[in-house]
Amino acid sequence: MSLEDIKSSTQNFSVDNTIGRGGSRNVYKGVASHANGHTITAAKRLDRRLFGHKETGFFRELDIPLKYKHENVIGFCDDEIEKIILHDFASRGRLDGYLSDPSLTWVMRLKICIDIASGLNFLHATDVNQEVVIHRDIKSSNILIFDDWKAKITGFGLSFEQVDPQSFVTFARIAYQCLHHKRERRPKAGEVVIQLKRALEFNEDHELWESKLPRDYK
Repeated sequence: MSLEDIKSSTQNFSVDNTIGRGGSRNVYKGVASHANGHTITAAKRLDRRLFGHKETGFFRELDIPLKYKHENVIGFCDDEIEKIILHDFASRGRLDGYLSDPSLTWVMRLKICIDIASGLNFLHATDVNQEVVIHRDIKSSNILIFDDWKAKITGFGLSFEQVDPQSFVTFARIAYQCLHHKRERRPKAGEVVIQLKRALEFNEDHELWESKLPRDYK
């Protein structure tokens, strides 16, 4: 999306359109016009003073959702003077604003949990042929709530991918065993080391053979 279109939709990044502030970015509400009408957007704008320092994490928020077809990302602008990601506008804001709200019923909370768990299950991809994505920053402030109380995961700035599914499963299995409520059922340190080394070997093997694949096969 062009910078001029984004400026127009946000009234040139008007203070009145500001809906969020962070250490490295501001978020602006906008209205993007198109052939079928208009879409209300949230434009996440990287602070210019941080160009070259925070860009990697900022555009990781774009790269992973686009690669895995996240419906919440609708566009971006990578300009010399602006770095912006466009999301669907979450009309109900972030989940952390509702955790203590008694109007959020038990059924609504369960449905939100199902949405989040379904999103993480897709990212972890242990049952499909795709690379595992580890979010690394799941918290209530990174869950957006929409008109129908549908919950979507955001905040992919700390995420990383290229995790071999077998490596991830091996790591997760031993990690869960370490948390067993019965002390005698927890693995010894030596077994933990063995399983972690296995997880590492799985991922190193994955990186080795993947690097030899033709580019159009990946």
